[in-house]
Amino acid sequence: MNALDLRRWTQRLASVGVVVLLGNATVAIGAAKQDGDRDRAKAPTAPAATEVLRNPQESRLVQARGWDGDLRSLPQIPPEKVERPEREQPEIVRTTVPGSVPLAPALEAVPARTVPAPAASKNFDGMSFAINGNGHPPDTNGDVGPKYYIQSINTSIAIYRKSDGGEVTHFTFNTFMSQGAFGNLCDTNNFGDPVVLYDSFEDRWVITDFAFTLNGFGDVVNPPGSFQCLAVSKSGDPVTGGWNFYSVNTTGGLGDYPKFGIWPDGLYMSVNMFGYLATDPFLGVRVFAFNKKQMYAGTANPQVVSFNLPTSEFTVLPANARLELGTPPAGSPNYFAEVCKYYNAMSVFKFHVDWTNVAASTFGGEAVSLTATRLADLDTGGGSTDVPSPVNPLDSIPYRTMMQNQYTNIGAVESLWNVHTVGAGNPVVPGTVSATAAPRFYQLSVTGGVVAAAATQAFTFSPDANGRFVPSVAVDRAGDMAMGYSVASGTLNPAIRYAGRLAGDAVNSITQTETSLIAGAGTQSGTCGGTCTRWGDYSTMSVDPDGCTFWFTTEYYAANGLNHHTRIGAFAYPSCTPTDDLIYKNTFDTCDLSGWSSTATDGGDLSAIPAAAMSTGPCGLQAVVNDINPLYVEDDSPNAEDRYRVRFYINPHSFDTGVAQNHFRTRVLIGFQQTPQRRLVAVVLKFQGGVYNLMTRLRVDTGGRIDTGFIPITNAAHAVEIEFRRSSSPTASDGSLQMWIDGTSVAIVSNVNNNVSGVDFARMGALSVKGGATGTLYFDGFESRRVHYIGP
Repeated sequence: MNALDLRRWTQRLASVGVVVLLGNATVAIGAAKQDGDRDRAKAPTAPAATEVLRNPQESRLVQARGWDGDLRSLPQIPPEKVERPEREQPEIVRTTVPGSVPLAPALEAVPARTVPAPAASKNFDGMSFAINGNGHPPDTNGDVGPKYYIQSINTSIAIYRKSDGGEVTHFTFNTFMSQGAFGNLCDTNNFGDPVVLYDSFEDRWVITDFAFTLNGFGDVVNPPGSFQCLAVSKSGDPVTGGWNFYSVNTTGGLGDYPKFGIWPDGLYMSVNMFGYLATDPFLGVRVFAFNKKQMYAGTANPQVVSFNLPTSEFTVLPANARLELGTPPAGSPNYFAEVCKYYNAMSVFKFHVDWTNVAASTFGGEAVSLTATRLADLDTGGGSTDVPSPVNPLDSIPYRTMMQNQYTNIGAVESLWNVHTVGAGNPVVPGTVSATAAPRFYQLSVTGGVVAAAATQAFTFSPDANGRFVPSVAVDRAGDMAMGYSVASGTLNPAIRYAGRLAGDAVNSITQTETSLIAGAGTQSGTCGGTCTRWGDYSTMSVDPDGCTFWFTTEYYAANGLNHHTRIGAFAYPSCTPTDDLIYKNTFDTCDLSGWSSTATDGGDLSAIPAAAMSTGPCGLQAVVNDINPLYVEDDSPNAEDRYRVRFYINPHSFDTGVAQNHFRTRVLIGFQQTPQRRLVAVVLKFQGGVYNLMTRLRVDTGGRIDTGFIPITNAAHAVEIEFRRSSSPTASDGSLQMWIDGTSVAIVSNVNNNVSGVDFARMGALSVKGGATGTLYFDGFESRRVHYIGP
C-alpha cells in the first residue's frame, strides 16, 4: 500500500540519519545503499536464529449467518470507486549469510533454449476496473476448482466456467459478504487485498478480504479497527452450495497484505501489521491458524491460534498445499517462507498448531538455506524500482515474497517454491545492481520436516532488457514449473507472459521459454491520488485439480488510461499426466449392462434402451417394475471410501403406483458397507398426493438414521448428486451428507458421527419396491468420485 504521510515521515527521519534496527535485519529509512557498500560497511555475520515462539494467542472467529442462496441471484451493483492509500513496506537492507554453495552445472553453462512454453488452451478476459473495480492496483487473484475459476480484484468477485470461460456471475465483496449479516464492517466496508483459494483436500472454497474505514487523514478508524472477512463454501459447489461466514479483528493495528495457505490441519494466514494512523510504522508480522474443519462444518466459533513475529520479518507467507501435488505427512507443520532479508539465502519457519492443546502450539525458529548465487539489487534509475512503461512507470513490488508459497510432495521429496522480483542476473559476488526487473524463483527441500541447508534451486530469469515483475509460480504433479508475470519497457505496453521448466531439466534454468498470454494494447496513465504507478499488487499461478493444468491471472491494459483489464489463461505441459479422483463412470454408451460389477434384472426387467437416455450416451437404464423383486446395477469399485460422491440421472416417467396406492417409496441409490453388509447412505424416491419427491438418508454410529426432508421434483429427467463424508472419529461429529438436484444444493445433514465404515459398493435402480406398484423408471449418467463436485 502507498501512504504519502508515511513517505514524508520516513523522509524526515532520513534527513537526520535515523536507522532502525529490526531484529536480525536492518530496516533503513531513506535511500538504499548498493549491495557492495552494504557488505563492506558491515562484516557479514551468521544470522541469529529466531527463537521458537511459544505461548500463542488463542481466540475465536466470530460467526456470521450461514447462507444457502444461489450466487447468481445476487444483485450486480457496481462498486464505489475509491483510491485507497497504501502502506509502504519497510526498506529491508539485506545482508549476506556466510558460507557458499557450489554452482550447479546449469549456472556454469546455461543450456541452450529449447522450446517455448505451451500455448494457452484457455485465454479469456476477467474483470475490469470500469465494471468491477474500485481502485488501483486491482490485486488480481484467483483459483481453480473442478468446474469453475473464481477471480477476485479490489473489490469484486467473478465466477467463470472452466469449459468455455463464460461468466457465471459477478458481484462486489460488500454484496457477497453482507449475505452473512456480520453486524460489523464486513457487511459494508470491504476494502480489498482479496484472496481466493480452492481447498482440494476438502473440496471447499475460501474467499476473503479485509474491511475497515478511513478518516480524512488516511487513518484507520479505531474502534472498530480492521477486520479480516472470511467466507468458506459449504460444499464443492460455490454457486448454489451455500457459504459460512466468519470474521476476525486484527487487534492492535491494520493487518495489511493478508496471504493464505491451505494445509491439511487448517487455514493459515500472515499479515503485515501497521499502526492505525497513516504515519504509524510497520509493527511486525502476525501469523494465524484457523481451524478449517470447524469453519467448513459451520461451527459457531472456530478456533484461532496466532503469534506476533519479531519486527525483523516482513511478508512471511504460509505454505499452500494441494491434494493433487502431494499431501504433507501427518503432523507436518505449515512452512512459512521469506525471501527478502538475504542476498544469498531464504528463510523458513515452522508453524505447528495443536487444536486439542492450543498452548502446545509453536512458531519458528528461523531456518536459513543458502543459495548458490545472489540476488541482484534493482535500480531502474535514481534509486527507483519502478519499471518503465510508455506512459506511467509501474511499481515492481520488489523483493517481497509473492503469492503463493507453493508446497509439493513429489516422489517423497517435499519442496517449497517461491518467487519475487529482483534485479536481473545471477551474480556470485557482491555489488551487482541491475536496471532491469526480473523474477527470481526458488525451490527448497523440507523433506521429513528438515529444512535443507542449501536451496535446490535459486535462479533469476531475464532473457532481454524488458522488465519482468509481479510474478507467481506453481508446479504440476510431474514436478514441472510455470511462472507468470507482467512484462513492460519504455516502448512496450505491459503484457502478460509465462515461462517455465520441466522436472528433468538442469537445475537453475528456464527451458520452456517465454510464451505470451496477451499483448497489452495500452498502459496505465493518469493519476489515482498522485501519478498512478501501483501495479499488481500480486498475480496468481495455480494448478487445476487435474494436477497438470496451470491457470494464471493478472492485469493488463486494452488502451491507455486507468481502466485496467484482467486476463485468465490456462496451459499444460505434455509431459504431465492428469490425475483424476474418478471412481467409476457408466453412461450406457454400449446400450447394454456391460461394465457393472453385477446386475439384478429379474428376468429382463432391467435393460439399456435409447428412450431412457438422459446423459451423453445413446442409451439409458430402464427399470420395469411389475413385482417386489429389486432391480439394480452394482459397482464395487469403491474401497472403504471415507468420502464418496455420486451423480446420476433419474426420470420418474409417470410411474404408475396403482389405483389403490397413492403413497409409494423405493430406494433408487444405496451406498453399502461390505462386511457386515449394511446401508450407509441412500436416495429415496416417493410418490404421494400426485407429487414425486426425493430424500437422502444417512446411517449414524448409533445404528439409527437421519433423513432429510423430501424435495419435490417434476415428472421429468433430473440430475441428482450426493456427497457422503464419514466422520473422522467416533466422537468428531464432522460427518455429513449433502444432496444436489439439477446443480442446486437442496438438503444437507452435518455435524454427525457416522464413523462406522466407508462405502464399499453402490447400487442404482428400483431397490425396495412395495407391492402394487407398476411402471417404469429411467436412470442414466452414473458417475462417482472421491472428492470433487461433479455437477449436472
